[in-house]
Parts: sequence; structure tokens; C-alpha cells
Amino acid sequence: MFSQTQWRLTNKTSTSHQVFNRFEHAESSCVLEVVKQYEFISTLQRMSVIVINNKTKEAQLFVKGSPEIIHSLSQKDSIPKNYFESLEAYTSKGLRVIAIASKFIVIDDFTEIETLERDKLESDIRFVGLIAMKNKVKPESLSAIQKLQHADIDTLMATGDNLLTAASVSQECHLISPNTDYIIADVLPGAEEDTILLTLNIS
Repeated sequence: MFSQTQWRLTNKTSTSHQVFNRFEHAESSCVLEVVKQYEFISTLQRMSVIVINNKTKEAQLFVKGSPEIIHSLSQKDSIPKNYFESLEAYTSKGLRVIAIASKFIVIDDFTEIETLERDKLESDIRFVGLIAMKNKVKPESLSAIQKLQHADIDTLMATGDNLLTAASVSQECHLISPNTDYIIADVLPGAEEDTILLTLNIS
């Protein structure tokens, strides 16, 4: 998939600043350098990189993460009206979906990069698009689950993916019957201490 973009990853480095990755376009003189990485943190549900375009000298932040988080961080005029409808259409088919957003930033000196605050950088971004990926269930997974079920051993799924994606995959590997209704529960902190708010949706 990456090869179809006409970009290639190179090992060239810079003597003036740190470079994590460097990409060169096969049909132009454009070079992109990843000069800062913010690692994925599960509680933030996102990661990001700062990229320098050596041709235009522009710096741009790219963020990828859960569609819900990217939606909350993006400028509202960059969000299409059918955002959640499209997300549901993908996840209900068992596709794993991540969202992409970006924004241009001003960097006068590379030493400034280390002083930038992540929370401020990753706010007021502009939504770019959704990436939907299909992870097929392995044949051996299905047979293993069937053996556990025949032995009356409970089988559960633990996942960080979208709940509709998890439900679709569960049906595909027969953790739940394809024709069985299921309940999606959203658990949030309650208004009072030591309480929770439970929202149930039957599908």
C-alpha cells in the first residue's frame, strides 16, 4: 500500500537537527522529514508527528487516533456532516477505523520543537479523513474458539477497537451468533463520587 504513494523511506539524516524518518518522492524533489514524534498513549487515544517539507520549509503536524478523539479535537468546519454515519458504516462491517487530522505550525528554530506543548499542538486541528482497514479472522482462530465452546469454556474478547467493529468480528468468529441481538454499554463516571453512568444500546 505504501509503495503505491510514490514515496520511499530513506536512511539519510541531517547534521542540523534530529530526523526520525525521511521520505523522498519518486517523481519530484520533495522531501519530508519527521523531526518530532509523540508516541501513542492509550489514555489519549492518539499519536502525532511533526513533519518538515524541505521544499517549502513548512512544518505540519499530523495526528492519527480514534475517530471519536480526532472529532473532538478538530475544527468543526473541517468535519463532514456524515462523519459518524460513515464511521458506523465502516465499523459495522468489522473494519478497523482510525482518523487523520493535521495543521500547519510555525517553527523558527529546531530547538523550539522540544519546548512545544503536546496538548496545545494537538488541539484546533483540521480533519483529513478516515482510514478503514480489514483484519481478517484467521481460520485457526475460528477452530480454536469452536473447541473451547464445545468444552463449555467461556470465550471473551478484549479489544481497544470500536465496539461495532468488535461486535462484527465476534459474529464472524462465532463468539456470538450472527442473528443474536447484542447490547453495547457505555460506562462513564457518574455525577456523584463512586458512581457510574451506564448507557445501553441494543443492536
